[in-house]
Amino acid sequence: MPRKALVVDSDFFFVEFLVALLEKRGYQVRKAYDGKQGIAALEEGPYDIIFAELVMPKVNGRQFFEFIRRKFNGPYFPIVALSGTVIEQMDEGGFDLAILDMHMPEMDGVALARQIRERTATLPLVLFSSLGRRETGDGERLFDAYLAKPIRQSHLFDTLVGLLAHEAPKAQAVTGKPLWLGGEDVAGKTVIVYAEQGFGDAIQMARYVPLLAARGAETAIACAPALEQLLASVAGVRAVFSSREPPIAFDCHVPIMSLPRAFRTTLASVPSQVPYLHAPKLAAARWRERLETPRPQRKVGLAWAGNPRHKRDRIRSLPVEAYAPLLAIRECSFFSLQKGDAAGSLAKVDALGGRIVDYTAELESFADTAALVSALDLVITVDTAIAHLAGALGKPVWILLPLAPDSRWMTARADSPWYPSARLFRQRQRGDWEPVIQAVAGELERLS
Repeated sequence: MPRKALVVDSDFFFVEFLVALLEKRGYQVRKAYDGKQGIAALEEGPYDIIFAELVMPKVNGRQFFEFIRRKFNGPYFPIVALSGTVIEQMDEGGFDLAILDMHMPEMDGVALARQIRERTATLPLVLFSSLGRRETGDGERLFDAYLAKPIRQSHLFDTLVGLLAHEAPKAQAVTGKPLWLGGEDVAGKTVIVYAEQGFGDAIQMARYVPLLAARGAETAIACAPALEQLLASVAGVRAVFSSREPPIAFDCHVPIMSLPRAFRTTLASVPSQVPYLHAPKLAAARWRERLETPRPQRKVGLAWAGNPRHKRDRIRSLPVEAYAPLLAIRECSFFSLQKGDAAGSLAKVDALGGRIVDYTAELESFADTAALVSALDLVITVDTAIAHLAGALGKPVWILLPLAPDSRWMTARADSPWYPSARLFRQRQRGDWEPVIQAVAGELERLS
């Protein structure tokens, strides 16, 4: 009978990555993408091994682990922590292995590993690199070593595992060619840049493509279909594609989030020239004409929520009702830039549709959204792709940040080295958006 495994993680690509590793080793794998699905999947157990993240939609990872132990009091299940928030859970115990990416967006994985080791000398700890070195084979060998360990065996497993995580179609499309991280001359070569993470990440790091062109490289970008037209506007791009196979021959590849490393970026050398993305000219002109009003008003775009599958979405997004004080400023007209499930909550703050105009049904791609944004005077948004889009277009953007923001926004500053047109409004207490909105409303009144 095949061994059974359960993988519970909200990151689709990471789930597929783990499933591929486990199926290759003869496991029958059940997948789940949030805590509720994971709990339902437990009915199909028992499992020989369970992989689950600490921060997942709908059910907290810790609650999920507790449910496992209550439901299955007999068999032992190795629990694998797949999140940077593991450090917040260490004192509670109960973990058998921690797997940490060195290149987590939330923090430095190596620094996190040191913090974990300060708290416990016995928790098996694996560091892997999402940049990876597939050709060494070390990563899969060490993964096999863990799966082969006897149950509850205490051992230290401090090592760098060379796995290529987040095995998205774009990553698969470029295997077999060398990874470029800045060391080799790329003059006269074709480089595939693949957007392996979120929309906002791709928009932010597209600024490096002109630097590749300046080194004499021809560049093609692999990305999601919604980004294709927008990223085609970046200087130096030869081709943009969303298919699994590159449409052109190429010499090497690089994940888009690795470009700062490849160019040895420091705070002083962040390429901050904007705009480096451009809206379609005809569509932008149509929006400017369409939004003209007899009485001049400041045109403000609003976004209040990110992707709910993002591990930090619960702390970075806010309820649309929080924007109510802004709507009282009559000198401004407001336009929704919110897509996804959260767009349906608009009626909670503007039941009659008189204060926030919603054209988002007409926006099918980021190029469409860029055209609308180009016709606005200001964008106010939480930390989501809209913030990066406005900043990359050089549009004034006010970004509302949680107390512990993503590391790219740093701390204790109101500006951003990435986006000269951005202004940052930060929480002073965890989860408290009211003072942030009050500050934004005050500044907006002064502008008006």
